[in-house]
Amino acid sequence: MKAKNNKAGLLFQQPLKPLVNPDHSLVQLSEVVNWSRFEEKFGSLYSPDSGRPAKPIHLME
Repeated sequence: MKAKNNKAGLLFQQPLKPLVNPDHSLVQLSEVVNWSRFEEKFGSLYSPDSGRPAKPIHLME
């Protein structure tokens, strides 16, 4: 059986930063948010012993 050509997988083999527009408002916002403050405030709400591991706060939806 022939292997599929997985072009989508190539996207994640390179750094994404060069592909993202630095002038986009969400990129600019992500650079000024104090993520450690959010982690400090919300970190105690997550238990490492129940469910799947938590995502970093800046990746939450």
